[in-house]
Amino acid sequence: MVAALQPEVVPKLTPEEVEALLDGNRRLQTWTANTPLRVGNINIVPTSRDGYRYRVTKSGNTGSAEPSWRTGVITDGDVTYEQDGPDYDNIYDVRGAIQSGWDMKLAKASQYVGTPGVDMSKIFDHCEKMRSRYDRAMIA
Repeated sequence: MVAALQPEVVPKLTPEEVEALLDGNRRLQTWTANTPLRVGNINIVPTSRDGYRYRVTKSGNTGSAEPSWRTGVITDGDVTYEQDGPDYDNIYDVRGAIQSGWDMKLAKASQYVGTPGVDMSKIFDHCEKMRSRYDRAMIA
């Protein structure tokens, strides 16, 4: 992901910005005890991945012990889950994170377009071109 985003190429992204991009494009969360979850939260996977992901169908706090993961309704403390399909290979939406990174670079470059002595318009155009390669709408 880092190579596709080129965080060290002007305009640069900080390690904190890259970490925030990944966190913002996370598709799965590993189950943890005593954690508040709500309907619409990210999908949950067991600590020992079983090949499936689970979605929250009733908000609440997870229990102190991991539930037995199976098909049907799963109760965990106050939370209930249902199986939501096969597990993802990657917990992150890497394409989405890269696109978001190029969006950040575009925003940074746009601040300097037209500045005398700085040819940021070429960099802006490059960022725009790279962002379009990762456009989510173009994914089949």
